[in-house]
Amino acid sequence: MDLILLTVDYLHKEIPIIEAEIMSIESQLRNTVSQDEFNKIKTNIDKTMMEFQTQLQERKRLKFIRDSDDYQRGRPIVASTGSLLSPLAMVLEKILSPLLCHIPSYLRDTSHFLSAIRDVGIVPAECYLVTLDVNSLYTNINNTDGIKAVKSFLDDTTEFNLDLKEFCIALLTLILTKNFFLFEDDFFIQLNGTAMGSNVAPPYANIFMADFEGKFVYTHVLFQQFCPLWKRYIDDIFLIWNGDLDSLFSFYDSINKSVDRLTFSIQHDRKSISFLDTLVTINDDRSLSTDLFC
Repeated sequence: MDLILLTVDYLHKEIPIIEAEIMSIESQLRNTVSQDEFNKIKTNIDKTMMEFQTQLQERKRLKFIRDSDDYQRGRPIVASTGSLLSPLAMVLEKILSPLLCHIPSYLRDTSHFLSAIRDVGIVPAECYLVTLDVNSLYTNINNTDGIKAVKSFLDDTTEFNLDLKEFCIALLTLILTKNFFLFEDDFFIQLNGTAMGSNVAPPYANIFMADFEGKFVYTHVLFQQFCPLWKRYIDDIFLIWNGDLDSLFSFYDSINKSVDRLTFSIQHDRKSISFLDTLVTINDDRSLSTDLFC
């Protein structure tokens, strides 16, 4: 994750710029929707802000409590919960999340995954159950690439008009590029990736990965030949591979080198494998069964 140490002078200059950008976004929204629609949106935002403010003091008290294990490992975490841009991230999350169902690989939760497994039927002999995990996805998404992915995703949807799409991109750009935070006695700004704990992080990461899949996964000749099932929960991927290990690792090596800083870890097995909070098993009749971890 890329960070810059900030000075108080920088913050004094930056805060008015953020306020001006927020006002510009509000003006853009007014020009996008009718007055009644704007009033409804503003009412929802005001309600969200009130809920946010009632929780803010408690969040401030908790947000910098460090997990002792993280300190021992040298990876302290500062979550964005309670940050200046948190309310805007909440608004954008509510706008983007309903669109995620259009992503072919999208998994909402464990029950959604179980439903997908039930639809598989009989799997071929000698196939592999495979899981992939994107390493530190949130903090390794290049801002420029991520914003382009969201713009492309919105361009393909007919549910929003052009003004609302531009509003979403303006809001996302503000959230990603003005993410500064306090750690101990110093202020920092995050240059790449989305903040841990940001409401918009899951839909943003989902859309970025959908863009990645469209460019580097679905078009890959080995994927088209050997992968009948590919499902993803944000950065956790489950797939069935009908080829041998050489073809699997050739495909794995290819996607691992597709985007700078975006890497995967892999697990595979012919009999059973863990995914989310389930254990997926190939039965003797080549059907799939699942067990939930308690």
